[in-house]
Amino acid sequence: MSRPLFVLAALAAAASGCIPSRATVEFVERRSPSALFDVPAVADSLVALTLDDGPEPGNTDRVLDVLAAHDARATFFLVGERVKRQPTLARRIQREGHEVANHGWTRDPALFLSREAMTASILRTDSLLRAFGDPVWFRPSVGFYHRGTVRAADSTGYRIALGSVTTNDPQNPFIGAQVRHILREVRPGDVIVLHDAIGERTKAPEILARVLPELRRRGYRVVSLSELAEASGTSRE
Repeated sequence: MSRPLFVLAALAAAASGCIPSRATVEFVERRSPSALFDVPAVADSLVALTLDDGPEPGNTDRVLDVLAAHDARATFFLVGERVKRQPTLARRIQREGHEVANHGWTRDPALFLSREAMTASILRTDSLLRAFGDPVWFRPSVGFYHRGTVRAADSTGYRIALGSVTTNDPQNPFIGAQVRHILREVRPGDVIVLHDAIGERTKAPEILARVLPELRRRGYRVVSLSELAEASGTSRE
């Protein structure tokens, strides 16, 4: 399948709520060498947890409560226009020891934004995030992008980060299936992707309440993306 056709097929699968297999993730990874998908060389049983599209009152709060209950850390990829409306919630994320990262100003798919528009989106969001930390990671909205996106990230000092275990949780109504997928696929160095926004479709609190204790039972530590990268010395490569 050609790359444009693959991207269209992957976008359609994401919209339908299909859970991508590891083979699909690895296919995309081979074609996106500049992005971090996972860190397989870590010595310890570490996995990174990332949350997209917040902050959103109620849902982000519930996610933070679950993380605190299970002594887990995460990286929150925050949407700039939502940070502007919810600075107190962004501050709570930082105060409780989590990492803030850049998800652009809006949820407009990165694939359809020019380099100039993407640069402006990253910088506008960055200007707010600096109040809550020193963000280094950028995740393009919807997860697909082009060379202009890479250049925009490079020019603004960000590194693109995607993920290796995801369930399309905003579109997928089956919590049990998502929990089973994560626990079946996860391995040391993985980057788990969930969403703490999107209104009533958010399943992350329920998923995490079931996944986190089992990961701990298996000996994993759930950390931020920078903690995972620093464990193997890949944080600024």
